[in-house]
Amino acid sequence: SLGLASAMLLPALFGVPAQWGAVGLTASAGVAGWIEFHLLRRKMNQKLGPTGVPARILFKLWSAACLAAVAGCAVEYLVPSHSPIVTAIYVLGVHGMAYFAVTYLMHIRECVELMGKLLRRARVG
Repeated sequence: SLGLASAMLLPALFGVPAQWGAVGLTASAGVAGWIEFHLLRRKMNQKLGPTGVPARILFKLWSAACLAAVAGCAVEYLVPSHSPIVTAIYVLGVHGMAYFAVTYLMHIRECVELMGKLLRRARVG
């Protein structure tokens, strides 16, 4: 019902073209997803105890994601235009490597452990 109202009623109410109802539909799906997430997490915390990621780690991960996104956007801007697939390979490759590098430099435990495993395998092989 939230999606229907957002897609069909709100554009007319705000005087915007009807095709903008798709934006309302997408936004309502996002709101519904966050409500469901909150309800499920609350129930999990009641049954299992506290769950989630500490705020400090979450801040580091979001910071790494933002820096990696900037690197990906810079590559898209600086690299000559190719087909969408070639551009995606460049952009996503740089984004992934930047994210991995930043999380490693921030000493994110999972990243440091993965790097240790990769280095051990490289030495063995």
